Amino acid sequence: MTITIKNYAKDKGISEQAVRRQVSRLQKKNKEFASHIVTSGNARMLDDWAVDYLNQHRRSNEVVYVENTDNEIIKQLKQENEELLKENKEVYKALAAANAQTAELALKINVLEVNQARLTSTIEAESKRGFFSRLFHRAELPKLEEMSESDPKEKR
Repeated sequence: MTITIKNYAKDKGISEQAVRRQVSRLQKKNKEFASHIVTSGNARMLDDWAVDYLNQHRRSNEVVYVENTDNEIIKQLKQENEELLKENKEVYKALAAANAQTAELALKINVLEVNQARLTSTIEAESKRGFFSRLFHRAELPKLEEMSESDPKEKR
């Protein structure tokens, strides 16, 4: 049984030009192969032996499947990015809380410094007065509780 180059190319899923090149190359190398190719009109016909010989000498283009790990890597990186963003938000929240505590402590320090200055001035004024003046005019001195209650900064 004979088959045309065109039909052989269709059966194998390759181009006619590739089959023609292969046939002409093999005709030059092997005289026996050349004797199994019959030309009728414009078409060249291959007999069964020529078809088997072509199949044996065809280059096999092995399809290499490459695992598409790019998508997996992208997914992994996106997940890591989301985790880092969550950690970043938590750190910002902790930093904001620390800043609020720092501001509150700074305010308390200022209040304590003001109270210390008042007490220091009161002690200095008291030490300048004489013994009897201190003894008989005790009611004029402000008490410590009154000083802390009268401070407007501490009433927050």
